[in-house]
Parts: sequence; structure tokens; C-alpha cells
Amino acid sequence: MAVVHASPIAQELLGLTPEAAGFVVGFFVVGMALGKVLWGAVSDKTGRYPVFFTLFLISATAMSAMSCTTDYAPFVVSVSIAGLCYGGFLSLIAPVTADSFGQKYLGINFGIMFLSIAIAGLIGPVIGAVMKDTNNDDYAQAFLFGGIINIIGVVLVAVFMMYMKLKK
Repeated sequence: MAVVHASPIAQELLGLTPEAAGFVVGFFVVGMALGKVLWGAVSDKTGRYPVFFTLFLISATAMSAMSCTTDYAPFVVSVSIAGLCYGGFLSLIAPVTADSFGQKYLGINFGIMFLSIAIAGLIGPVIGAVMKDTNNDDYAQAFLFGGIINIIGVVLVAVFMMYMKLKK
């Protein structure tokens, strides 16, 4: 949702021109690139699932912040942090797939796991648009919904980590 709607959101919330909103989208992209490297390195040291847990928490906070700000600097910081988290999620798909299913069929397994990104790419923008339309052209509810989805991710990762600890 954030990737597809970042420019229109920046235009509507902040009153930016399309060009200036494109610059805001650039912050998301830079955050995403940095997030891939940063969170990939952190996950190599601390483990994949603690990083997932952290990413979901940070992303929920960033999405919630985007729901209640109309000022340029806080919005750009929130967008950058959301990009940082998105990049982190992307960097973890391949190693989690390899850790979970082994190297033998990594190509096909990674392709199946990456379908989650494709599904999110299809559903996220639709949910964002529907929520905006049903809330008087206001994106705030869509961001809060994104934050809630991230909190659900936090809970699922926490349950999985507890399960894995008990399994040992």
C-alpha cells in the first residue's frame, strides 16, 4: 500500500506537487535499499525471527505515525522508516526459506515464499484505496489498518518463536 500510494498520499496530506511527492517517494526507496543491507546483516548476527519481530514493531509504529501527521518532516521520517522495514522484510525471505526448507529446492521454495510480496502488492493498494474512499478521502484509517496488520505479525512471530523454543 505504501509503495503504490506514497506519491498521492504525500500530495494529498502535505499539499505537495507531483514532483515534490516523487521526492518523498525517493526517501522510501532509499530506506528500502538501506533496510535490505542493514536488516540482512542484523539477522545474520541475531537471528531471522527476532528481526522479523522488530521489523513488524517498527513498521507498525511508522504506519501509525503516518496516520496522524500532516507535517513534512515527520511524514518523510515515517515513510523512510517504512521503507527501511520493507527492505528488511525483503532481505529476510531468501534466508528464512533456506533455513526452513534447505538449499536443495531453494529456487522454487523462494519463488513460492515470494508470492506473499506479489499478493501484498495486489491486495495492499486495493485495501488502501477502499479505505480512503470509505473514509471521506482520508488515508489515516488505511495507515492504522496497516499498523494493525503489523501488530498481528508481531503476535504471530512471537507465537512462532515461543513454539520453536518449546520444541527444543
